[in-house]
Amino acid sequence: MSELTRRFDVDVNILGGGVEQVAGQSVGRLSVDMRGERRREALSYLSEHGLLVEEAGK
Repeated sequence: MSELTRRFDVDVNILGGGVEQVAGQSVGRLSVDMRGERRREALSYLSEHGLLVEEAGK
C-alpha cells in the first residue's frame, strides 16, 4: 500500500481483510478505500501485477 501511495499519490485506507483456504491454497482478501486523481492507474497497476481487483458497487 505504501508503494501505491508514493507512486500514484493516492490515499489508501484498509477497511478489512482475511485469509482463507481455497483448494488447499491460502488466498488473501483485502478491502480498501482508495482515493485520488490517479486511482484508476493504481488499480491497473495492481491488476498488471497479478492481483484480482474488484470495485464494490460496480
